[in-house]
Amino acid sequence: MPEKLMTIKDVAKFLQYSEVQTRRLITKGEIPYIRIGGGRGIIRVVPEQLQEYIKRKSEVNDEKHNS
Repeated sequence: MPEKLMTIKDVAKFLQYSEVQTRRLITKGEIPYIRIGGGRGIIRVVPEQLQEYIKRKSEVNDEKHNS
């Protein structure tokens, strides 16, 4: 069974960011998301995609420290 989709609040708590910071990352396209429903819909984040975001950020930071 697939993992539960995450709300912005869930993501913020997981990353230990504010909801405002989390929304900014989503708006900038840094954290992938899906929109469910008509019109503006609701935003949800797939946990696996959040893990990929974290992995990408870790690799970038590693490269900066190893340069």
